[in-house]
Formats: sequence, structure tokens, C-alpha cells
Amino acid sequence: MFQSKLSLAECDFSFFFHLEERLKSEGIRIVTLAEEKERDPEYAWKLHLLDNETGPDFPRDHLEPFSPRSFKDLWFVKEALDSFFIAKQGDHYIGFSNGRALNDKQFEQGITAIRREYRNRGVATAIKVRVLEYAKRHEYETIYTSHRNTNQSMDAVNTKLGYLPYSYEARLERDLTDVYV
Repeated sequence: MFQSKLSLAECDFSFFFHLEERLKSEGIRIVTLAEEKERDPEYAWKLHLLDNETGPDFPRDHLEPFSPRSFKDLWFVKEALDSFFIAKQGDHYIGFSNGRALNDKQFEQGITAIRREYRNRGVATAIKVRVLEYAKRHEYETIYTSHRNTNQSMDAVNTKLGYLPYSYEARLERDLTDVYV
């Protein structure tokens, strides 16, 4: 696991504005969860489906395979509505990313999930920029994020955005079922 941080004071995200404009020309918009909650009564179901569709692509912390979440376990409804961003094409949700305050000076970039058919098109970068802009606008000084060392695409996005690694975590795990039978 790579853990990275970014000092927001000297960040200028204007370089990435063209990216969101290009996505808009493709019919892709980025909105907040607050906007979608107000606009679309199906927002929770759509996020639930997106979460379960992209979930298998996230490395597990243990050897068990991905298990879809129940609709009752709507983890994202506990998030701050205005720091949770959804990428959508028409009414079709294609990705999300969120952030949350750790304290009054530090912010955390949470999960960024993009449907497979929309990857490598700049959606993850654009949606992560929205979280960074939110954190900077609200005067957080530092933002933290993490990703698996096997996720080279996210490593490239985080590097492009200016995140600097500060910690690495290695986990070793073995299934002992066959040893203690």
C-alpha cells in the first residue's frame, strides 16, 4: 500500500480544467452527491450498483473474494454530501470519488471508482481534482490518499496530481486452511 500526501497551499489545478471540459463534450459531467440526492430519487440505488460493479477491482485486505454489499449497507450516505463527487453520462453513473476531513487542517481523498469501460479517459483524474479543489476551497492544508502498489493507473493519476509518497505498507498473508487440517 502506498500512502501519499499533497500540500494544498501551492497547488494550482487550472492545468486540469481542460480535462473536465473535454469530458463535458463527451456528455460526462461531475456532480456532487448533494446535487444528485436532490435531483434523482434513484441516486442511492445507482451508487449501490456502481459500488458493487467496481468493488471486485479493489484489492481485498484478506484472501476472501469480493462479496457484494447489501443495499442496506449504504456506506456512502454517511459521507459529506458536498465532498462526494459522481461522474455521470446522462443519468448513468460511471464513477465516484469522495473526501472527508480528518481534522481542521487535514483532509483524506477516499475511494475513486470508475466503471471499466470509462477508464483511461481522464475521468478518475477529473473527479479527483474536484475533491482536491473542495479541500483547498475549504482551507485544508494537506490531503492524504492511498492506493495499492498493484494499481499502476491510480499511481499515475496521483503522481500527475502532485501527491508525494510518505509511507509504504507491505502485507504478507497465507491461507493456513491446508496446514491445520
